[in-house]
Amino acid sequence: MLEFIKTGKMDFAVGNCGTNSLGPGTYYIIAPGIVHSHAVKEDISTIHVAVRPEFVRRVASEVGSESGLGLPFFAPPARPASPAVEALLRRMVQEARHNSPWRRLLVDTLATELVIQLIRDHGVAVAQVQPADEADGVSRAIELILVNYDRDLPLQALAAEGGMSRYHFLRVFKKRVGLTPKAYLRQVRVEQAAELLRHSDLTVTEVAVRCGFKGPSRLAEAMRQTYGVAPGELRVKEK
Repeated sequence: MLEFIKTGKMDFAVGNCGTNSLGPGTYYIIAPGIVHSHAVKEDISTIHVAVRPEFVRRVASEVGSESGLGLPFFAPPARPASPAVEALLRRMVQEARHNSPWRRLLVDTLATELVIQLIRDHGVAVAQVQPADEADGVSRAIELILVNYDRDLPLQALAAEGGMSRYHFLRVFKKRVGLTPKAYLRQVRVEQAAELLRHSDLTVTEVAVRCGFKGPSRLAEAMRQTYGVAPGELRVKEK
């Protein structure tokens, strides 16, 4: 996921590595499963781009990285955007708003250009903390969560997707991601709920249902723990 700040300011942190203050013209980019946090300091307007891990891996492989060893990641995760990155992000927004039959193809093409430009700007490293088959298994489980976060996803189903036993999968997943599968699923749900609250007119109850929470009270509890505000307060704060 990449978030580019058009206006306003936010604090951004990855794990326990300290906080970066990001302002207009800067962005952060984060791989699935990496524990991070952000807090809005001023009224903010951003561009969000979410790209599937397999797409990033394929593009990185085609431009010559050793991405077959694992999911590529970019360092540092937060920095000022180059003119090329900013132009691509703004073009992606423009094309995504067009109601045309070729919109999806154009956006996908721009996404490919964006990944290539990010590799040029950052260089690319390869995450490889487990054997390739285990890393791929965790990546498949993460993708299952990202696509089906609104559904119940028991540990057994995620372990089967990763091709491991439940207990081995739990150990490998937590080692790579830093969270248990259950905690990661909850993080994905609350982040998706925050996006809907910021950028849609759905009611809090509708957002809760769409994001897999068992009612608005569960969503409110998760929002307070993650963002320190109730769902309605987040919506007002972000406007």
